[in-house]
Amino acid sequence: MTARSVLLVLALVAIPLGAHAGPAKVAVAKVKGSKKANPAGFESGLVKGLKAAGVTTIGVAAVRPGTPSFTAPAEEAGADFLVVTEVRYAKKKRSATVRLFTAEGEELKSVRTSYRKPAGAKAAAAKVGKQLGAIAAERAAEAEAAAAAAAEQPRVVAPVVPKDEAPPPPAPVATAAVPKDEAPEAEVSRRRSSSGLGDKEDGIVRLSVGVGTQMGSAYTVAVGGDVTGLAYTLSPLLLVTAHVVVRAPRLGLGGEVWTSFVPVKFVVDVDPPVDPNEPSGRFFDVGGAVSYRLNLTDIGTSGGLYLTPLVGAEYASMTAQGQGENTVVVSYSGINVQGGLRIGVAPMEDLVFELEGRGGLLLSYSEGPTTTGEGGSGFIVRVGGQVRYWFTDMFGAYVNAGYSYQRVGLTGTGTRVAFQEDPTLLDATVFNGDFKLSTGLHVSL
Repeated sequence: MTARSVLLVLALVAIPLGAHAGPAKVAVAKVKGSKKANPAGFESGLVKGLKAAGVTTIGVAAVRPGTPSFTAPAEEAGADFLVVTEVRYAKKKRSATVRLFTAEGEELKSVRTSYRKPAGAKAAAAKVGKQLGAIAAERAAEAEAAAAAAAEQPRVVAPVVPKDEAPPPPAPVATAAVPKDEAPEAEVSRRRSSSGLGDKEDGIVRLSVGVGTQMGSAYTVAVGGDVTGLAYTLSPLLLVTAHVVVRAPRLGLGGEVWTSFVPVKFVVDVDPPVDPNEPSGRFFDVGGAVSYRLNLTDIGTSGGLYLTPLVGAEYASMTAQGQGENTVVVSYSGINVQGGLRIGVAPMEDLVFELEGRGGLLLSYSEGPTTTGEGGSGFIVRVGGQVRYWFTDMFGAYVNAGYSYQRVGLTGTGTRVAFQEDPTLLDATVFNGDFKLSTGLHVSL
């Protein structure tokens, strides 16, 4: 042969990455969730079912799908697939969601199953494991078949041309640059739990009933910067309260209704005396709101951090027994519209902390039998918090604390009797506030 002769060189065809011989390798992430759902038993049954489908299992640490590089433990273990499981226990029902991913993060299948007793976890998991194992085995077989087909392609014979006869290299081809903000992004599979909170908070209806005290109740009538003798402060009073919350767990949308009742007896010591000089009365509030719970992040396997904006209205009143022509303590009532924000954190399955702030405008205000002025406009401010603890799936206890403040501006001259040293009730302002502390039981349905 001369130097110009064509030399034949055999070019080998490489087998695609990821193809292998033998059974599929499946990484099984440690099962997390409520202990009442028997996560260890479910994991054992899952592995048994996967092996029954003819795949090899490798145990890895717990992961959270949707987080960056959540499949890294599977890749490091040399697995082709990853199985992630979450078990739950709510309203005496046990359930599990099992998801099958490729080592690259593609979700192939998600299966939800349920079982009545902890002992049933193994059997339920084995069925799911066998189903997902069959999918993994089939996917691995397809990859092996594709690799075998590629290996059977005809050998490629490439001519080698002497350097002095080699054709010039092709001219470079310009490609359009893609701006960074227009570059395609890899799709990441993200899925959250229905509520982001502990199982105990997932009930559609939550009813709370409690008792406590209304402390620091203060009522003030001022004209300009002068406080009149019509102001009073009350000793701690008995408080009875109830609260109902209705919520669609998967939507976050809900509504709530609340009410409170506080009996009171006034002691009025004036000259001339009023009749009766110890008039009875009551504080009564009832209101409702529409709310939307926005889950911010999960905490552990059954907790979460959330925000709840709410908008509603309330009727608030204080009714006192009449004291004749010389009435000192007048009854009053008002309707307000309000909005606010509630922030909550559930650090564990059985415990929830909430802080809340509300503000509102007074739509109407009335007094009787005599008045401090006409009209009535103003605002309310409320701040408070609650701690809830669940003893069982349905029953728990709570502690609630809150402070309320209201300012009402009136016009004109009032008709109620004022003290001799007081200024004329002209364009007066009424302030009232109280601090409520209660504890009680709640039930989730």
